[in-house]
Amino acid sequence: DFLDAEQRLQVSAAVRDEVGQPFLLEPRNLAHRYCTTLLADAIRMQHPGFAPQWQRLDLPVFHGEYLFPRAFAEYPGITWLYRYSIVE
Repeated sequence: DFLDAEQRLQVSAAVRDEVGQPFLLEPRNLAHRYCTTLLADAIRMQHPGFAPQWQRLDLPVFHGEYLFPRAFAEYPGITWLYRYSIVE
């Protein structure tokens, strides 16, 4: 709800322009490019205050902060068109 129709079109175009670029699944402090960071960067171009919560991981292969889809799901101002429950 925090983006208007034109901003949503701009976000969509920005993400579409990244098609074909390699994904870099790296933590926040290194060069990274993956689904959620692409979307977050595109939204931030339209709404500079957009700041979803990154999550810290300390696993054998992944160390650092990563941006997961849940950060979008929990972001204020999001209206769900469809939502399913995740069993934890």
